[in-house]
Amino acid sequence: MFYISFTCFTMLFILC
Repeated sequence: MFYISFTCFTMLFILC
């Protein structure tokens, strides 16, 4: 769950 949140932040919520 934590990795998903980090990925979203890294992609600036583009892939969110």
